[in-house]
Amino acid sequence: MPDIKYHLLHFIRQYHKGKDKAITIRQIIDKLRLWDFKSTDPDIRLALRQLNLKGHPIVTCKSGVYWATEPADLDAYMANLSSRATKIFERMRAIDRVKAREFMGKQMEMFG
Repeated sequence: MPDIKYHLLHFIRQYHKGKDKAITIRQIIDKLRLWDFKSTDPDIRLALRQLNLKGHPIVTCKSGVYWATEPADLDAYMANLSSRATKIFERMRAIDRVKAREFMGKQMEMFG
């Protein structure tokens, strides 16, 4: 079976350089179907993450996915990732407080 990452990498690098040529995940899925790839939104997002981890400057923005062509593209993407990570950590802290309040207090009552 052909590697979806290989096709995705070359497709984005060739046809979607720069923010003005961003493509949505839905459009990527439709394009890949033309090439007989059956993929889902999570499949594409996983492949994009894996390509990032291999050092390819593929970024996402409100308009979609594109090949970064300047440092500002990567800076904006990093800021977006940082913001998302911060929000996740805030939720984790809130859940930890709920856990302490809801469950740790009850455990203390059982043994106290």
